[in-house]
Amino acid sequence: MNRSENPAATWSARVVDATLTFCVDFPRLTIGVILLLTVWAIFQLPKITTDTDPENMLEQDSPVRVSHESTKRTFGIHELIVVGFESERDLFNADDLTKLFRINREILNIPGVIIPDVLSLVTTDTMRKSGDTLEIRKLLEHPPQTQEDARQLKDTLLGNPLFREKLISQDGQRVAFYIPIERKEIAARVTREIQALVDQEPGITAKIAGLPMAEMVFGEQMFLLMGVLSPLVMLVIAVGLLVLFKDWRLIVAPLLVSMLSVLWTMGLLIGLGYPVHIMSSMIPIFLMVTGLADGIHILSQYYDVYPRYGDKRTAILETMKELYSPVLYTSYTVMAGFGSLMLVNIPPVRIFGLFVAIGVFAAWILTVTFLPAFMMLLNEETLKRHWKGEVATGGLLVKVADWLGRIGMARSWGVLLAGIAVLALAGYGMEHNRVNDDPVKWFKASSPIRQASRLMNQQFGGTYMAYLVAEADEPDAATRPEVLRYLDELQREIGQDPRVGKTTSLADILRWINRVLTGNDELPHSQELAAQYLFLYLSSGGSPDTLDNFVDYGYQRLNIWLQLKTGDNQDMIEVMERVTRYVTAHPLPGVRVEMTGPTYVNVVWQQVMVTGMLGSFAGSVVTVLLIMAIEFRSLLWALIGVVPLLSTIFVSYGLLFFIGKEIDMPIAVCSSLALGIGVDFAIHFIFRFRERYRQERDLQKSLQWTFGEPAVGILRNALILFLGFAVMLAAPLGPYVTVGAFAAIDMLVGALATLLLL
Repeated sequence: MNRSENPAATWSARVVDATLTFCVDFPRLTIGVILLLTVWAIFQLPKITTDTDPENMLEQDSPVRVSHESTKRTFGIHELIVVGFESERDLFNADDLTKLFRINREILNIPGVIIPDVLSLVTTDTMRKSGDTLEIRKLLEHPPQTQEDARQLKDTLLGNPLFREKLISQDGQRVAFYIPIERKEIAARVTREIQALVDQEPGITAKIAGLPMAEMVFGEQMFLLMGVLSPLVMLVIAVGLLVLFKDWRLIVAPLLVSMLSVLWTMGLLIGLGYPVHIMSSMIPIFLMVTGLADGIHILSQYYDVYPRYGDKRTAILETMKELYSPVLYTSYTVMAGFGSLMLVNIPPVRIFGLFVAIGVFAAWILTVTFLPAFMMLLNEETLKRHWKGEVATGGLLVKVADWLGRIGMARSWGVLLAGIAVLALAGYGMEHNRVNDDPVKWFKASSPIRQASRLMNQQFGGTYMAYLVAEADEPDAATRPEVLRYLDELQREIGQDPRVGKTTSLADILRWINRVLTGNDELPHSQELAAQYLFLYLSSGGSPDTLDNFVDYGYQRLNIWLQLKTGDNQDMIEVMERVTRYVTAHPLPGVRVEMTGPTYVNVVWQQVMVTGMLGSFAGSVVTVLLIMAIEFRSLLWALIGVVPLLSTIFVSYGLLFFIGKEIDMPIAVCSSLALGIGVDFAIHFIFRFRERYRQERDLQKSLQWTFGEPAVGILRNALILFLGFAVMLAAPLGPYVTVGAFAAIDMLVGALATLLLL
């Protein structure tokens, strides 16, 4: 191996040479030390804490989070679980309403439910005129005794705009409860307890929806699924390796390198006290790629080298020395690429980037220590019998590599023009992509959560909550007629948007009181009258919690509840733009309007994450380019080396437009995966070609040689990892399907771009 080309690697080469010799000569001691470190990592795993709240994608002091938390404190708003109830017949009969009454009362006993803010038949006020005052009572104070009682309740709900499409569905057949909870983290548990209560009442069924529930259930299932998928992916990869290499003793080594790098990394992350977030839960998947890729390259080389020497120790040392440089360069290039994610202004992404980089380093350490030590312990007589009279050919993959080489060399201009055409088409697709996401759509369309969300958003005002906060410069402004009219007109404008199912504000409550007292469906005509109406409502026993949700104690800040029928980012953005256009065209001096709420926060964090990840990927490409320029001591070779990386990104992201898929959180994450694949294949191909060219000084012969074992190694990598990640297509959660599909596509595109375009 000629190391004079890269003086920067000379010192590390000497260290690795000594390390390799030590590991080969003292394999049991080497493995013993590694096992001790692994035991330490395993002991950290029970300390795991999880964080599945997507809002934590934003910094604690992010203006959007600060505003959202301020709105929740001011108006007593909490995370909501929305439960829709239906019966085999019309729900409004004495028997079913009695069951619903029992369920309602038991829901109030669930730990974590905020009882004063529950919006349901049992907890919500209705009112009627009694002389010159108001008589206020609960909608369902006790179970109905007759069918007439049930009919009157239904008429009351349908006759009040505040209740219609909020508590009762459009068709009058279903009822919805809105259950506020103390913390988003308990949403999944509360959901299960509500479902258990419903299951105890025959004939009543429930559809449970809402962002907190969907996000937290996804978090729970995500970790369970990772525990199933990771071993399953590894099993498929192991079978693929066994088919290709025909000896289970050899394939154990790279599989163990991958597994140990995952254990070390996750053990360190958990041991340092970091919670496992949605992003960091995907670290094992990424490390499988990097941990296995180098191992498969080494295994491929060893498979070819051993018959040549017929001596285990010599074959191991020669294999490791020949591949040391590309493995090293690949590792620290990928480390630098993922490490650049630490510059992104998203805490979980920074942790993800840091620990993937640490995991890649751990995989490299294990590759140059554990791998040769383990292979040294294999029975040499068995190896000799296995390879006796046989030189490994790689079978079909050798023919494919040779065919690709002949195409690339014989029809180079045609291949380049075809490649440019494909990339141009992909670039067109990328240009027309758009960012859009909805956490509920992380579940498959057939899942109960998606079905519940679809039904609830069809029959009710919507389960996606947003809030429009109007703040005046002076106290008591909330009762001024011009402010109330402005709020009312703004609601009417928003309500015309088909994405918005229902809006509710203080103006609606005052209009209701006026309708009960005077029969007129109008707002109070003076500030004094509005104040009298509110005083009358409270003094008659009306719940202060009802008003608290819409106005602060100083009557200076007002809150409009927006119920959206969709959680898509683009839909929320369209609503925001509609509000902005109206407020800009019809300003009210002294009053400022601001959007907040969980659906709006989701838009912000998803946009920050997607743009941050894609922006950081651009920075990673520049970082990789500079490192490759140093490695190859040539800017031209570095530019050539990023071709597979850029091709992988262009094709996979360009494909989105043509299949109608929008860019969401999982797809943004996949950009980092493409980085590892493209760089790995390109560095191995270029390094092996350059080494051979220095010996041959013949372009044609050097390329032909590179399309032998090096190209077969790349194809083996791509094929095995493609099959492994294809397993994820059967996952019940959308993000895992997306990551699996993109990883599989990236493998093939990265390999073809390397073996054809380079």
